Amino acid sequence: MFQGLTCLLPVFREGLLNGAPDLKESSAIGLSDAIQRTSAAALKQSVVHITGPLIRVLGDRYGSTVRVATLDAITVLLTKVNILLAYPFVATFLYHAP
Repeated sequence: MFQGLTCLLPVFREGLLNGAPDLKESSAIGLSDAIQRTSAAALKQSVVHITGPLIRVLGDRYGSTVRVATLDAITVLLTKVNILLAYPFVATFLYHAP
């Protein structure tokens, strides 16, 4: 059975949540690339686990490069997955965005 991004997600999550700003940027770019290469059906099981760290990074105070990479990853995710599936996460993002 194909697991989607579940095997790579802990690596990206660790970089996003605990890394230095340049590592956060690299993790967001890598996650965005991985999302682009994964089918929408495989992403549906990981939307919660992908979106949470991205929103958390946006809530912190980092430079524009980190924010742009993070917003790009969220944009790729929302265009890939049905917007109705991700609605609760969009609402959370809009509520917590600075």
